[in-house]
Amino acid sequence: WRSQLARYVFRPKPFVLEYTNERRAAMGWKAGQTVVGMHVRHGDKSWDVAHQASYFGGLGRYVEKAHGIVSSSPTLKEKPVKYFVSTDDASVLTQASQDSGLDGQIMWDDREARYNGTHVYSPPGVSDKRWPGFPGDDPNVDTFRYAMDSIKSILLLARADVFVGSATSCFSRLVYQLRAAGDMGSLSMGPEW
Repeated sequence: WRSQLARYVFRPKPFVLEYTNERRAAMGWKAGQTVVGMHVRHGDKSWDVAHQASYFGGLGRYVEKAHGIVSSSPTLKEKPVKYFVSTDDASVLTQASQDSGLDGQIMWDDREARYNGTHVYSPPGVSDKRWPGFPGDDPNVDTFRYAMDSIKSILLLARADVFVGSATSCFSRLVYQLRAAGDMGSLSMGPEW
């Protein structure tokens, strides 16, 4: 029932869907591909929580799991495979383009702003040294675009053929709910592995 409620509440307006489809096309997401969506969350999962089970330390473990899923499924391997990376950490995209082992099979929205170092547990004065400001507090942050990009990423991850993300992320949990409402498979990056 939670998935159905999430799907009912999360009904984007036509202009949001148009933006999402425009960005999807710009990234090279085409019909006839197997798309593996990966949400690599750093933000408040970075150095100050590296000791917790919810921190995965970069793209490597996500790629490893994604490769495992694709290689174990004859159906997924029938079509060309592309990997969509959603992240708030620009260094993940640098890693993806240099040494991810994805050999040109990777895509992300290069127009999306990356606010690495967003720490929801940090007191004021700590977070704003690593981020341009809290939404609404900084004229340099386009909060409308920030919201549009977040919604776009959630929608695209929910539409991917396979999703790999952290169960400790509210963002990923919303993707899981939307995928469950659409009866699509997911893989939790929870501590139970």
